Amino acid sequence: MEGPHFNAGWRGYGKIPEKYQPYTDKTVWDEPWEGTLTAMVALLTNYGNGFRPPPPRETEPFWGLDAFRWARECMHPRDYMNSNYYALWLDAIAALIDNYGAYMGKGVSSQEMINLGIVSAAELNRARDIRRQAKNETVPGCGKPNYQGEYASSKYDPKVVNGGISAIGYHPKFRLGQNVWFIRQQSSGHTREYPYSRGRLGTIVAYYGLAPQVWMNNQLQFTGKYMEGYADIWCRGLQRFYAPLYSVKFYAAELWGIGYSDPRQVVYVDAYEPYISSRYGSYLLNERDDER
Repeated sequence: MEGPHFNAGWRGYGKIPEKYQPYTDKTVWDEPWEGTLTAMVALLTNYGNGFRPPPPRETEPFWGLDAFRWARECMHPRDYMNSNYYALWLDAIAALIDNYGAYMGKGVSSQEMINLGIVSAAELNRARDIRRQAKNETVPGCGKPNYQGEYASSKYDPKVVNGGISAIGYHPKFRLGQNVWFIRQQSSGHTREYPYSRGRLGTIVAYYGLAPQVWMNNQLQFTGKYMEGYADIWCRGLQRFYAPLYSVKFYAAELWGIGYSDPRQVVYVDAYEPYISSRYGSYLLNERDDER
């Protein structure tokens, strides 16, 4: 996570409020528009109460939760911190409409949103600049894109791997108990590799594997294996790559330093395979070539 989401080390916010707040039907949303927006987000990001839309054609741009998260990360940190949760969603929807146009906006133009005060021209320009920069950046396990912004991977593209999505997870690259490092990266796109874990030493404690989604009676079924796409690729809305998921244990002192954390504390991080390296230095050229 990049941008305003990564606030580790920030000070001055005071005590974290109690998580378990009183809950009634009247306190779900502070304003009625927040409930309407929640329904819009559930539909636009293709998740919710058993909702399973047909997948778009491969040639069409697509969006989902990863693209929605990236849209929020493109906000200016000042605007992000001064907005409530639902205002962040509204800003993200505006950015997605600006990016996907007719595919998502259904006739709503960027200029209309500016005229209505939903979003400013400066906010949209900022998001466009970040997306433009990300279009040419390396994605772990996939290298750099071609001139159309598309990536290539012999390991994580189910259209290339013999056996498809399930086969991608047949042969884990790392073994349980193996000491590994997280790679170092600086991404303008969306990534699920938290900055505080980059370049740090941990231990593989679980392998989740990979399997296609299984639906029954419009409900997603739990299979014990990871079933979602590779977020770093899916957020870009052009390709559907998949990467196996691991659980990696870190000692808190490794993440935040000796004397700045309880020496007994450990942190478990779920991570895509391309984030993990068997070598210190994390993104050496020969290993990067192996991943392609």
